[in-house]
Amino acid sequence: MTVERSKQMLALEKAKQVLLNAEIERKKKFTSHLVQQFSSGNKEVLKKDDFAEDAGHYLYHLYQEGDRAKILKIVPMFGVCALDGDLKLRENGVKVISKLTTLLIGSNDLEVFLTLFEALTDWFKHEITVIDGYSHACKQLSTLTQKLLGNKKYWQETESLLIHLHSVQTGTIEKDISLREISSKLLEGIATKSILDKLIRSYLSEQEASPQIAERLLSNLGPRAVICLLNTLMHSESKEDRLLLIKLIPESETDVVPVLSECLKKKPPWYIVRNVIFIISELNNPALYDLVSPYLSHKDLRVQQQALSCITKISGKDLKSRMIEALPLVDDRLKIQIIMQFGQ
Repeated sequence: MTVERSKQMLALEKAKQVLLNAEIERKKKFTSHLVQQFSSGNKEVLKKDDFAEDAGHYLYHLYQEGDRAKILKIVPMFGVCALDGDLKLRENGVKVISKLTTLLIGSNDLEVFLTLFEALTDWFKHEITVIDGYSHACKQLSTLTQKLLGNKKYWQETESLLIHLHSVQTGTIEKDISLREISSKLLEGIATKSILDKLIRSYLSEQEASPQIAERLLSNLGPRAVICLLNTLMHSESKEDRLLLIKLIPESETDVVPVLSECLKKKPPWYIVRNVIFIISELNNPALYDLVSPYLSHKDLRVQQQALSCITKISGKDLKSRMIEALPLVDDRLKIQIIMQFGQ
């Protein structure tokens, strides 16, 4: 009796598996048919939620079977739908691209990654609402950007996204507060230490053919990049490298000032204070006087000297009154400079 029941259970399981396989095959054929329609220009099929759910898996199977060219051709078509005025098309277009990215991310196929990245970047730049699937798409965009930044060949392709993210973060591009916060988090997630270290090494390397791209990327990677640049500056034993780093740091004033202020609060060694004050002088912003003036009476003469030079450079029409304030604060050896300044 028990043997008979076991046979029945086994037969039932086989029947279930046959039905399951048949359903999988049916769904695959159905999705294949819709993909064909979509490829032929019928974007309305993308409004079907079941198609949007299954298309990513279907395209992944095509890739596994070696039909990579089809992926490169069809992903931009989904990207176009992700820019459509119809909300359903946008949501489902983004959903397919995000799903395919999730499935392909382990392949390390940078050419395919670039195609996915471009589609999501175009969508992200134009999107003005938090649509369904927004967070997942942003996560995949961050992953793709990190993958591309890992290879110098693709650095230039990432630049437009980083500029956009940085512009939203700083308010140059106006966006809803929730989208602005998402942009900041996205930029922060991209700016990993390994990526920043790689970009900084490239920027400092004399052997690099074009350090300018590394410079531009670092200038748009936000506060984390500034912190990493400062840390590199603090520990660098090369005068040439320090001068290059000091030149680069002031290029993003909105990111730099809070980081420099926080650095000074930690009361670092004199040479770090001097470097920070030099960076402030390069910003050439009169409003930063209060950040520098306390160091006119610093115990190290070299810091006083740098503070005096900085105030002379950034003060503009307030130079005379600020020199009068500085006169009783600085070391006697520096007072002659102030007196000569009055003479000029």
